[in-house]
Amino acid sequence: MMALLVQQGASISDSRAAAISVGLHLLLVAALVPLWLFSIAAGLISSSPLATIRQPAAPQEQEILVPEIAAVFEPEPAPRPPEQHNFIRTTAPQASATPPEKAPFESDHNTRAGSSSPADPDGPAFLPSQAGLDIPALEFLRQDFTDGALTGTPGLQATPPPPRETPLPLPQPAPPAPAQPPPAENLATSPDGAPITIAAATPLREPTPAPAPAPKPADTPPEKPAPPAQNPGNAMQSETRPTRVKGGLTPNGAAPSVDAADTPMGRYQRQVTSAIEKEWRTKRRMKPDAVTYGTIELEFFVNKSGTIEGLRIKNPRGAGPIMQDFTLSAVLEARVPPIPRDVLDSLGKDRVPITYDIIVY
Repeated sequence: MMALLVQQGASISDSRAAAISVGLHLLLVAALVPLWLFSIAAGLISSSPLATIRQPAAPQEQEILVPEIAAVFEPEPAPRPPEQHNFIRTTAPQASATPPEKAPFESDHNTRAGSSSPADPDGPAFLPSQAGLDIPALEFLRQDFTDGALTGTPGLQATPPPPRETPLPLPQPAPPAPAQPPPAENLATSPDGAPITIAAATPLREPTPAPAPAPKPADTPPEKPAPPAQNPGNAMQSETRPTRVKGGLTPNGAAPSVDAADTPMGRYQRQVTSAIEKEWRTKRRMKPDAVTYGTIELEFFVNKSGTIEGLRIKNPRGAGPIMQDFTLSAVLEARVPPIPRDVLDSLGKDRVPITYDIIVY
């Protein structure tokens, strides 16, 4: 009995070991099968024609031949940015025979920097120090306005004064007739000897001739405009007053001035501002009561044909309405010349920006 039990226990343990062995083999197979399937799939993909097509080719150096005709289609160069033009009004007494180097201003004269006052350590090194008025314009001389021809602008002469009217001659009264003596009495006698008084016939007075009509004055032909002035002394002179400046320019004993270069732009801006000043002076004489002390700051453009565009007053409270009105009219009616070709080439555009201050001292 004991031997049978021992034999049965041994058989149970053998079957349990066999089951464990089978289970371990199944687990091993389950782990190896996916790896085997993946290796098979990878082999199929690598041998597929699609895999060969999708593989990128190794980069190779290629020589590109550019035909000579391509030079015709070169891109246009970028437009040159417009230059900054700092205009300053100068006069002939300030002119210099030699232009300065790297002048910070443009004008219609070459001028050299000068100063006779101590420099301000905080002032700009290119400006002289001087006493003067607190005005927006930069001026160095004191001079009054003198009408005359506009230099550089043919056909604009001094404004002639209005012609005086020739007074008509007054009719002269007729001379009084000479006094006639009283009629003389002729004494005669009648046949009986009695005196007879015969009144003498009153002599006929010659009619007084009518006064001759006053001769009409000959029609004065309109004055022809004078030819352009050739003498620089006949040029218009602007009214200026020195500006109070605190500059850092080292004194050199010369009259106050700055480095300015005579350029086409400087000459053209002087022509524009002088033409406006000339027209403004004419309108000011017609309305003297409307002029008040102060400054009118103007801003506008001049197109290539010389027409004013975009005109506006930057400080509307700088003058009364009547003065503003004839100031705007003076700008629009001024005989501004067209922009010269050399100025257009330096601009890169078809109009010139102008800022101009009309100052009543």
